[in-house]
Amino acid sequence: MIRPYIMFNGNCEEALNFYAGAFGGQIKGLRRFGSIPASPDFPIPPEIRDNILHAELHFRGGFIMCSDGGENEGAFCDGVRISVEFESEGPEQAEAEAKQAWGALLGGGKEVMPLQPTFFARLHGTLRDKYGVYWMFTVDK
Repeated sequence: MIRPYIMFNGNCEEALNFYAGAFGGQIKGLRRFGSIPASPDFPIPPEIRDNILHAELHFRGGFIMCSDGGENEGAFCDGVRISVEFESEGPEQAEAEAKQAWGALLGGGKEVMPLQPTFFARLHGTLRDKYGVYWMFTVDK
C-alpha cells in the first residue's frame, strides 16, 4: 500500500488541525516523540518530546500520514515522502519483497535510516533515491 507522508518542521500538530478543519477530517493515531521507548540508539532531545512522531488525518475515505520528522543529518527534514507498506502472504515474503525493492531504490541513492527492526515494525527504514525522492519502507509486525 502506498500513502503520502508529510514531514513538518515542528508544526505538524498545527497543520493537522488546519487540514482537519478544511476537510472535515479526523486526527487518529497521534503519537509524540516523548512516548517512544528510551533507546541510546535514538535519543530524544527534550525540545522535541512534545513534537508529533506520527499521526494520520482521515478524510474523504482515505488518509494521509504526517510527522514532525525528528532530527536528520543535523536538521529537521520536511517535505513529502512516499510510505510503502509491504503486506504479503507471510512476514518472510513481505521482508524479502521489501529488501529487494530497498536494494533496487538504493542504487545511486542514500540510506537515511537503515531498514531494520523497530519497536513498531518488523522492518522500517528511509532512503533517498537517485532522483531525490524519499521512500519510507515498513513491514508490519
